[in-house]
Amino acid sequence: LGLTKKIGLEPLTEDARKFVEETYVLPLEDSKTKIRVDLIFSLAERMSLDITTPCAVCFLRLKVAEHELKNAPHLKVKVEKDIGMEIKLSHKTKHILEVLYHDVGIEFIEKKVQKSLKGLKAVTYYGCYLVRPPDITKFDDPENPIIMDKIMEALGVEVIDWSCKVDCCGGGLSLTAP
Repeated sequence: LGLTKKIGLEPLTEDARKFVEETYVLPLEDSKTKIRVDLIFSLAERMSLDITTPCAVCFLRLKVAEHELKNAPHLKVKVEKDIGMEIKLSHKTKHILEVLYHDVGIEFIEKKVQKSLKGLKAVTYYGCYLVRPPDITKFDDPENPIIMDKIMEALGVEVIDWSCKVDCCGGGLSLTAP
């Protein structure tokens, strides 16, 4: 919450934040999840807010759900019937890195730095959830994303390029059945 206030973002109310934090976002095929994902969408629309998440898995699941609801009218009708309300999909789902890079801006971040990280060398790791499938996530260049790199550089970090920045960590395999 300290970061959001420093960069001018308003955090959710305690009740709304508790609801979202308790929701683990899974694919729409699970009927309980359909309701939870779409209640998150409805909450954002009712509050006229976009959805921002720091979690790569949640980001991908929400983007996939949006994509499915936009491209499968029969699914959208069924989900709306299940939850008893219309889903307009007027919000945008963004990862916190997108908000920092596109909405807050690198220049603003540079001005807010209180203690530079100059002298620190680091690599950035995006993994696959932020960048794939690129036609759904629309996050950054799926082969060589730079958003996190630019944010780190704004903090004074020397970013070292490496070939593994978008490699899969295998985390999705931990959720598969034995």
